[in-house]
Amino acid sequence: MLVGWLWFLGTLVPMIGLVQVGGQAMADRYAYLPFIGLFVMVCWGAADWAQHTHLPAYRPAAVVIFVLAAFSLLTYLQIGYWRDSVTLWSHALQVTSRNFVAEDSLGEALVNEGRYDEAIPHFRS
Repeated sequence: MLVGWLWFLGTLVPMIGLVQVGGQAMADRYAYLPFIGLFVMVCWGAADWAQHTHLPAYRPAAVVIFVLAAFSLLTYLQIGYWRDSVTLWSHALQVTSRNFVAEDSLGEALVNEGRYDEAIPHFRS
């Protein structure tokens, strides 16, 4: 588990934001590489725990299959929001409040589809 923890910290430090690079204050994409270390910690920790508790092999496998099935279902549901720009930005406005980026982007997507009357309120908000 120490290897996973050191991987996480070692790869996170350059991206933690002490030195600002670019215009964004935070971004998920910078966490992908560090999270490999956390994944290693969880996997190795679960393997050690399963070995010490003498669980039958099918129980941890069943848990993994269940988790993968749940993530697959969530992915399938989330893909629907990425069908097109109007759907994506409409969903963003449903789940956030006072989001001027989503308002402007939805207006732009509607203009690109030729739906000018629907776009106007999004540019005004």
